[in-house]
Amino acid sequence: MADPLSEGRRAVARDINRVRDGDAAQRRGGLMNLKAALCPSAGMADWGWPLWLGEVQATVVDAAADERESVRAAAIACLQTVLVAASARHGEADVAASMVKPIADLTAARVGSQPYAEVSEEVRLSLVELLADVLGRLGRPAEAAGAEAVSDVLESVARSLGRAHSDPNPACKLAACNAADALASAAPDVVHRCLGSLVKPLLGSLLHQRAAVRSRALESVALLLPLGSESLEDLLTGHALPALERTGEDRSPAVRTSLVACVSHLLVALPLPRGRSSGPSASSTAVFARLLAVLLGRCADEVPSVGVAAVAAIDAAGSHAVWSGIGAAALSAAASSIRSAALAGPRQDPVAASRSAASPPTSSSSSSSSSSSSLGAETAADDAASSSGTAPAAGDTPAAGHGAATAAGTAAASAAASPVPAEQPASLAAAAAATGSLYESMILPEPFGETPPTPASRGILVSLLPTLLPRLLEALGDWTAPRRAAAGGALRTAAVLAGPCLAPHIEPCVGALLHAAQDDDEAVRALAADTGALLGGFCDPLVIAHTVIPKVEGSASSGATSDASGRAAALAVLSDTVSGMDVDQAGPLAPRLAAALASPALAALDPPELAPRLLSACEVLVDAAGAALRAEAPMRDVGRALLALQRQGARPQVAEGAAAVAARLSAATGVPPLSVYDAAVASVVAESLAEAPRWETGAASRWMLDAAFRVCPRAIAPHSAAVLRVMRASLDPSRGPDLRAAAMASLRVLVEAAAAAGPEARARAEAAAAAAAADSPAASHTASDAAVAAVTGAARRVAATTQPPTSADEAAAGRHQAKRLRKSGADAAADAAKTSRKGGKSKGGKSKAGKSKGGKYGSAVSGRSSTFVAELDALVFGDPTAGAASAAVGAAQAVAGRGGSSSEAADVAGEAELAALLNPPRKGAARSSAGARKRQKARPDESTAHGRSTGTAATEAAKAAVAALRAQEAAVLGLDADVGAATSSSSSSSPELRPLFEALSGVSSALLVEVLEPSMQWRVGRVAATVRKAATAAALGVWAGGLLPTDEQARAALDRTLASLKACMSDDDAGTRALACGVLAAALKRLAGALDGEVARSLQADLVKRLDDADDGVRLRACALIAAFSRCAPPAELKGAPCQWSVDALLVHADDPDPTIAAAAAAAAEQWVAVDPSYVLRAARDNRAKHRAPDMCDRLAALARAAGGSSDSA
Repeated sequence: MADPLSEGRRAVARDINRVRDGDAAQRRGGLMNLKAALCPSAGMADWGWPLWLGEVQATVVDAAADERESVRAAAIACLQTVLVAASARHGEADVAASMVKPIADLTAARVGSQPYAEVSEEVRLSLVELLADVLGRLGRPAEAAGAEAVSDVLESVARSLGRAHSDPNPACKLAACNAADALASAAPDVVHRCLGSLVKPLLGSLLHQRAAVRSRALESVALLLPLGSESLEDLLTGHALPALERTGEDRSPAVRTSLVACVSHLLVALPLPRGRSSGPSASSTAVFARLLAVLLGRCADEVPSVGVAAVAAIDAAGSHAVWSGIGAAALSAAASSIRSAALAGPRQDPVAASRSAASPPTSSSSSSSSSSSSLGAETAADDAASSSGTAPAAGDTPAAGHGAATAAGTAAASAAASPVPAEQPASLAAAAAATGSLYESMILPEPFGETPPTPASRGILVSLLPTLLPRLLEALGDWTAPRRAAAGGALRTAAVLAGPCLAPHIEPCVGALLHAAQDDDEAVRALAADTGALLGGFCDPLVIAHTVIPKVEGSASSGATSDASGRAAALAVLSDTVSGMDVDQAGPLAPRLAAALASPALAALDPPELAPRLLSACEVLVDAAGAALRAEAPMRDVGRALLALQRQGARPQVAEGAAAVAARLSAATGVPPLSVYDAAVASVVAESLAEAPRWETGAASRWMLDAAFRVCPRAIAPHSAAVLRVMRASLDPSRGPDLRAAAMASLRVLVEAAAAAGPEARARAEAAAAAAAADSPAASHTASDAAVAAVTGAARRVAATTQPPTSADEAAAGRHQAKRLRKSGADAAADAAKTSRKGGKSKGGKSKAGKSKGGKYGSAVSGRSSTFVAELDALVFGDPTAGAASAAVGAAQAVAGRGGSSSEAADVAGEAELAALLNPPRKGAARSSAGARKRQKARPDESTAHGRSTGTAATEAAKAAVAALRAQEAAVLGLDADVGAATSSSSSSSPELRPLFEALSGVSSALLVEVLEPSMQWRVGRVAATVRKAATAAALGVWAGGLLPTDEQARAALDRTLASLKACMSDDDAGTRALACGVLAAALKRLAGALDGEVARSLQADLVKRLDDADDGVRLRACALIAAFSRCAPPAELKGAPCQWSVDALLVHADDPDPTIAAAAAAAAEQWVAVDPSYVLRAARDNRAKHRAPDMCDRLAALARAAGGSSDSA
């Protein structure tokens, strides 16, 4: 019977010869026949394996290096088929041990060098896959024969796998990872010899563009690194850890999840040198800290699933036998220090004592050694382990799990290799409970949420915290935003896990958060804010206060910079930490925190980034401390901070936010809203009184006092005498012009606020509210109808003061005059409608802000119609403030007629009144209004739609006009337009300001004589002119607001200020002249019938001169002033020259081309009928022929005749 081996040799002999043929087709055919003969469908033949080992294997391996790609591919396919078939028949381990060397040598020859000897990507992939297959069949681990075979080819395999990771084909890289895993499983004891050659190419693949390659490389790294030995630490620190940290920024969530699994495995499986209690030695602590930092950063991952996986990984690592004992010891030491601090009682030095209480006890062996600092004292760990009845984990190197490097598989393999002793978790939980009571009241960030961290995760973190934390804080200053964000997330997670154990590290944490608060990246700032809140909730509030507050105040001892950005960052950190405190924590610190927010350093600076941070800090403090701020000192300091936020120049959003915080402060403390600022204002006034002699324009106390005038004028009432002294000192003529201008602007705000609470202002506000009520007949009028009705009412009141006309001619003259008044009023109303549509741009003016050709102050465009009515009313009744009242009524009627609310009507009425007092209409208003009517007719649809609106457009136009007025004042006086506008609206008549009115009434005489009158005197310079104008406006508030309580005071004040008023009536500035006319008219109204005849006669020339003024606004005010002059003294004192001169001058201007001026002069002339009707009758008769329209003279003659005048009188 023939030998089977001989038969097999004869069967394949021809094919072996064909493999060596010169024809490639013959060679490929021979390889295919060899494969079919050796491995038929039923499996490998009995003679196949011996024949393969004896003759065929070498031939096929040589063919795998053939010059033809098809031949090489066929040879590799034959090798793969034989490997599979022989393994099934003769056992995988033995077959692989026999084939591993030739396959490894072939792969090294074809793939192990660059440029590759194998030029085909497909063939290279097949070679690497074949190598991975043969290595995987050696066993886990391989038997002796396989281990020896691997040891022989280890270097060539490592070289081949390293070159395979440079292949452009991603599949080749994945196959190389599979081969590396198989090698690590087959020969774990010898892989360390070529660990660097295997791991470094894998780390390079972490930068590959495909996420699958990066994830697979991480799994291989997790299996290979724990197999290292003496050079492992250098490989980790120089290559692996930087690559893993960089991978934390990977854009793929799947890769970051694989990173979490990799690092979690490395934490428990790395064979780094270990000390007592199987804890890491000093040389390896930094490695474990960096690995843990990667996991901490992933806990704050933007993808929730990655964060959850990272938290679970930290918990799994902390529960492992390698770390559970160490963690229990670290937490026990922290708990002991916390108990010691609780028993220590009151402390003299809060900062030092807090740090001492928070620091863990030092090991007796080496308190300064890095090993002791990293472990929290090895002796304490041993004592904790022995007290819990457990022994240190056996072995210095935990066994590495061998298997598929997946997250679940790695954790399971690690747990199986080193099971957790049953006693250690109980000890760990007990130690964690002693330091974790605060978690019950804390709101933790995701992915923790309402679930506090486990004792295991806290233990591993606390044990590595001294080494870990400095690296995290340093990384917060990295130049790349992703790394700063990763460090911020890691720091936030570390704060969650460490809890109260973070107290010894408050100062470095605060320093890093100060830089993070100024970061350009919003994510970094948000993570820093979360960390600050956790610090505030977990750590001793005294430590927080004495660490952060000096930096807010910019004290030299704190090392903080004095620039505004540094204080803004400190404010942000303070807000974050306080936001994490509860009432019990923040309450005792409320006085200190409030004092810091009111520090002069913050009040003196006002950069854009500082104010919002200060506002946020005030808001957080009010919310956290609550009723603890009721005490006088914190209430005062918080009030000062809020005043600083509402200072002149503040952004509207900040000012509104500060007002809202003040309301919340009132609600939290139970203090009435009107009293929130009382203590703050008292301190500001006292400070200003002491510093006023040394004030400069930018002095902090001056700005604070100005803010008090604008925000809470009611609180100034108890300090009126002190404020008068401050104003007297700051407005002294010897002081700088800029300071005097700014101080005068502040004083004017205060006077206007007080005047708004006077009886006359209250009466005007009540009239405006009544006219705006829904049941008022005026509510049915349109804006034009309201103006016409007001003008008609004025004419009717004039008629009611005289006897009815005695002839048909006189009656006709009266009807013609009333028609003329109504037409002028309708024109003005149409002009106001045009203004509301065009947003405040006046045809007669130069700019959109209400500035016109007549002077700097211009006319308030929203008050055209109502101001016209106001001037007529002023002329009729001799009261300039009554004209402002008519302006208020007219504006309120317009709002109510268009559907506006009563409160809105009252607001607009007050604004229109202010505009009427300061800005009479200019020449050309009637002409521009006629053009507006024509344009309205040309666009009927637009006009109709406008008529159907809710009236908000007219309201906004009125407000915009007053804002424009304030903007002009701001440009002249150096004020902020927004703050000025807010002041004008907040100074409306209010019962809350009644105490201020009464207080300023008591010092009004001194205010006029000692403060305002010196500033009204003429001095050279533009700033001095501005001061004169502001002082005159303030004087108008005093007189028109009724702040002079008695006639004696009024007469004395007029005597002392009359000379300056006369000078102001001749000022170069038209606005000053108009205001001076208003002041004198208000004074004459106040002293109606009580003025001395001699004084009255001395005014004659100055009053009449203003009728020829170059500015139409001054001329209108002069008409009102001469009308008031007619009632300032008994009629007998004014007969003769005063009456004759005044009537003659008024009749000249009653024929003015401007109908507004003409009507005003005629109405003023009518007031002299009561003084000398006979002379008025003769003057009207004499001027009738000279006037282009004799109707006015006929009307005046009729009134004089009705009053008993006779043309025959001498």
